[in-house]
Amino acid sequence: MWDQPQDRQIHGPAEDDRERMAAKLKDIRGELRIRMHERTAGTVEWLQQVVRGYFQYHGIPGNWARMKAFRNDVQRAWLQTLRRRSQRSCLTLSGFRERLGALLLPVQILQPYPDVRFDAKYPNSRGKNRVHSQRQHGSVRGQRATAVPTATPTRE
Repeated sequence: MWDQPQDRQIHGPAEDDRERMAAKLKDIRGELRIRMHERTAGTVEWLQQVVRGYFQYHGIPGNWARMKAFRNDVQRAWLQTLRRRSQRSCLTLSGFRERLGALLLPVQILQPYPDVRFDAKYPNSRGKNRVHSQRQHGSVRGQRATAVPTATPTRE
C-alpha cells in the first residue's frame, strides 16, 4: 500500500531503548558541562535525582544490565567533567569511585514483576470471570429472569 523509504530502518524495542539512553546521556553530559565549575554538592544532588528518576522508570525485572550501564556511563561522564575542571587533574577512575562514585544510588529494581503488579491492581479477577460471578443464575444484566419479558404481545 504505502512504500517505506529505503534508507529508513524499522527499529525494535531494544534499539529504541539504546537510542533513548544515548540521548539521555548526551543531555546529562551537556548539563554537566554547564555545571562544571559549580560546587560538587549541588552536582551530586542533581545527579542523584537524575539517576533515581531513571531507575524508577526503567527499574523493571530483567533490566539490570542496562541500568548498571547507565549508572557507569553517568559516573564516567562526571569523571571526565571533573578532570576537565583543572589542568593538573590526577583523579583516576578508582580514586573517583572511592570518593564520589558511592554518592550515586546503587542499581535497584524498583518495580515488581508484571504478575505482581496485575494482582495488586485486579485482586479478584485471577482465573475468574468477574461479570459472571456478580450475576444471579438466570439473570440478564443483574435483573431477575421473571422481570424480563421474553415475548411481546401482538396486536391484530
